[in-house]
Amino acid sequence: MKHRSEPQKAVHQTRCDVYPAHPPKLSSLLGRGCRVRQEGALFVLANDYLSANISAATGVVVSLHNHLTGEDHPLAGDKTGFAVRQAENEIWEWTARAGKARSFASTVQDAAEAATVVLTEQGADFTVRISYTLRREQFWIERRLAIEGTRPFLLDGLTY
Repeated sequence: MKHRSEPQKAVHQTRCDVYPAHPPKLSSLLGRGCRVRQEGALFVLANDYLSANISAATGVVVSLHNHLTGEDHPLAGDKTGFAVRQAENEIWEWTARAGKARSFASTVQDAAEAATVVLTEQGADFTVRISYTLRREQFWIERRLAIEGTRPFLLDGLTY
């Protein structure tokens, strides 16, 4: 009786380097936390990865600075806003954008885990809040837009 031998499978080895999720440079930065400060007409939210410059007058992001690469990134055309439809089918629009100053009241929350700036504009029928939050381990900022009305309304459009 003859034995059939299985063909030998070739084994290929590939060298692969595995790095930690936070390379050493980043890992050393994680312990320092977040901060917020006002510099003239700007609020600066910062952690060890980035800084976001937010206009106290217009309520929009003006620029970002990458602390890892040293690069500055101006933001042209940032805007946020909404349109609401009231019971009388009247549409009311509100937009924060560069070049349009608003009357914001501001509050800041400065903590090691997260830094937040809240800009509030009080109108006759609506209160609008824009909040920006930067967390210690994030490479991005969070923006939230909140609308409170004195009369019922339906959200008709959103610019984010």
